[in-house]
Amino acid sequence: MIKASIKNTWLSIVILSMVSCGGGGVVKPQNKTLVKTSSPSEPAWVMMGKKGTGEIFYFVGRVDSVTGFKGARDAAIGDAVKQILQYIGFQATHEFKVSKQILAGGAMNADTYRTEIIDSIEGKGSAKVSVDVEEVYYEQYSDDSYNVSVLLKIPKSWIDAEKARLAKQTKEQHDTAVKYLAESDTQIKSGNISAALDSAVSAIYISILSADNKDVYDSAKSKVYDILSSLAFALKNAPAFAYKEGGSDPIDVIVSSSKSGKPVAGLLTASAEDNGKAEMLAPQGYSSGSDGKVTYEARAEASVESLNVSVSFSLSKLDDLKKADEEYYNKLVKLQKSISLKVPLKLAAKILAVPTAVVVIDIVFAKNEKKPVTKPVLVPQMQDVFAGFFAKQGFNIISVEIPESVFNSGAEEKMFKESIMTYLKEKYPNVKRLLFAVEVVNLLGKTKDIIGPGKGFENEVSVDVTLNFSIIDLDTNKLEKSTTLKGGAYAATPQQAVQIARKNIIDKLKKQFEDK
Repeated sequence: MIKASIKNTWLSIVILSMVSCGGGGVVKPQNKTLVKTSSPSEPAWVMMGKKGTGEIFYFVGRVDSVTGFKGARDAAIGDAVKQILQYIGFQATHEFKVSKQILAGGAMNADTYRTEIIDSIEGKGSAKVSVDVEEVYYEQYSDDSYNVSVLLKIPKSWIDAEKARLAKQTKEQHDTAVKYLAESDTQIKSGNISAALDSAVSAIYISILSADNKDVYDSAKSKVYDILSSLAFALKNAPAFAYKEGGSDPIDVIVSSSKSGKPVAGLLTASAEDNGKAEMLAPQGYSSGSDGKVTYEARAEASVESLNVSVSFSLSKLDDLKKADEEYYNKLVKLQKSISLKVPLKLAAKILAVPTAVVVIDIVFAKNEKKPVTKPVLVPQMQDVFAGFFAKQGFNIISVEIPESVFNSGAEEKMFKESIMTYLKEKYPNVKRLLFAVEVVNLLGKTKDIIGPGKGFENEVSVDVTLNFSIIDLDTNKLEKSTTLKGGAYAATPQQAVQIARKNIIDKLKKQFEDK
């Protein structure tokens, strides 16, 4: 109920209108001239307001130097509506726009309320809004700017009804926000951290609509901050490169929470390059999966040499607070940065950057026989030599160990290769490419048996060595490239001859890279 007398009410309205106008009369604009006015002289209500009756209240709104009459008139109405809202007890903690789905139960903030009143005046709004424009006074200037004052007339019955409705609405918002906070607590206990965060965010957007619910609003803010503070971001793999051709090593991130002690599913994440030098994408979605994992890739600008990537929680669900509660939003931004995961990446050509394993096996034949004299075996010495060589060329070589048990599947080269690929995928999931080399050693025998006696090295042993290279994509099992290199040699022993032949092959391989 309105307790103030009509006289006191009229006086308070006049004071409100004077404050909104900055007090005093019209400040004459500079460098422009008055073109016309809506009446020969300024009406008295512009400065003094208009005294209401027992059943009618008047409110004055005013704006200066607004371009276009309609815009100036609507702004003046908006100025008057501010006073109406204050008088009937509509007190938002902040004036801000929120999405319709957040405004539960038909709740309005100051902006939507003002719009509804203006629409009602123009005949487009709700019949529940009983506001009329009794009079408009304007001054038009040579630059098409306007000073406009409006006198709004409102029935006392509508004001009484609005006060009661707003009190009920505020109570409903309070109860709804409290319910969301209780749900958040329950979800935390059950380990559903993402759902707990969503409930706390909903409590913020409900409680922020009225200053009378500030206690719940503060509790909701604390709850959101507390949940976000519990999050941790850790790498599941070891990304090292962004590719010049676009993309990068997968950046696999696990999100966890100290509140549940386990990975967090369904959390919306965000990633950025600290200097804005790359676009960050999450091909499988920006929310963590059931295992708490989210995977990012970077698409860098070609001119950069390195990237500094950050991964943290997303603030997109709280974007409405940027203007509504700037201090709190900035506090969340600071938290977002402080707990973010930092991932440095170097820029390189993809062929060099992809994590690659080198495996070399050896098969020995005698005198061009079709059946080998030994079973295929790993050659650690050659594996180290080739791994070192390709590492010097800039390849991202990952050291691997292949146990003898992998070779129990059979004696065929193809079966060995498939067994090695399967083993690498299981034991070295970060390895994405296999450089598979098969060294075929053919023991040709004594030199005199090949070229005849009398050459001066009849008693030395001759060998031919063929090295078949295959570069295989482990994700697709596709052959990316293959090449064959050959080297022959003779020496006092087969082992010495093989070593010389291998050196010849390495020299040929070096020349291929130098030619490129």
